[in-house]
Amino acid sequence: MKRKVLYSAGLLFFIVVLTAVLVQHLRFQSVRQEVVQDRQSVFYDGESFHVLTFVLLEEGDDLITQLRSLHSVTKQGKWIYAGKVLNNKHSDQIGPKEWSGVVFTQYPSRAAFEEERGEQAHGEVLDSFAEHYEMGMRRPAMLNLLFPQTLLAKKIWHKVTLKESPYPFTPMDDPRLETTASDVDGLTSEELPEDLRDGMEMIARLRAESDHLGKDAVVVVNINKDGTATQQSQDAQYANEMNGLMAELSYGPIHIGNAEPLSNEHTFDKVILVYYPGAGYFADMFTSTFFQSIIGDKQLGDFQATITVPILELIDE
Repeated sequence: MKRKVLYSAGLLFFIVVLTAVLVQHLRFQSVRQEVVQDRQSVFYDGESFHVLTFVLLEEGDDLITQLRSLHSVTKQGKWIYAGKVLNNKHSDQIGPKEWSGVVFTQYPSRAAFEEERGEQAHGEVLDSFAEHYEMGMRRPAMLNLLFPQTLLAKKIWHKVTLKESPYPFTPMDDPRLETTASDVDGLTSEELPEDLRDGMEMIARLRAESDHLGKDAVVVVNINKDGTATQQSQDAQYANEMNGLMAELSYGPIHIGNAEPLSNEHTFDKVILVYYPGAGYFADMFTSTFFQSIIGDKQLGDFQATITVPILELIDE
């Protein structure tokens, strides 16, 4: 009798865990497809090669029109995600580029990607942009499949240990961060330090987009170079706190992989695309006491962080 009870309890526990895992997977898949407009298949060939393409428009050009042209000459690659850039944190290696858009594609192999890039039609479209930059990525399917489950485990652990939540956010006591884009433009460098100006301009753009393309989703495209052992230890503290917040609210990384630089001049280690539930949310998070208390722990050798809003459905119209 006792053995039957233990067996039934074990079976029930297994069913509960399996159900929770399945619900978590379906939730992330639903957000990826319906909110982020992301078309990544769960499983794909191990030789697949992913590519990020950052583009800068010529003055007067339209982003959607230009990306439609690029889409029309992409024959071997599958478009996974496309985003309009709201803000770009510059990499020391890549330089101060104010990108206009980002495209994330999947090719059957690196050879297929290089073959397509060698085609005249594709090259002509890329050359129609003021500038462009490409970064390769190897995206392990199993890592990306299991990461949402690690967030689920973290969420459960926080519930069990009664960890205090930073959400709803407590805003920083600095009224300047609520300024509008026009207000920022009207201030002189003496009145506003450059780092604070950059932050305020970013927040203003996020607020302006929070009722439009960025209402439900923001995707931050990160290209990272690992730092020293000390920097990596500090960065792990930042990541732990951020992952805890993401776990609680069920959002986070949708693409994680190893960087494969296409320029011999540059060295990067990781590519991570992270979904946040809207531009307004991201602005509130960035200006919170929680985020500002941990952002100093983010330590990398070099990185570019590009804040985007989804536009792939507009390109397909």
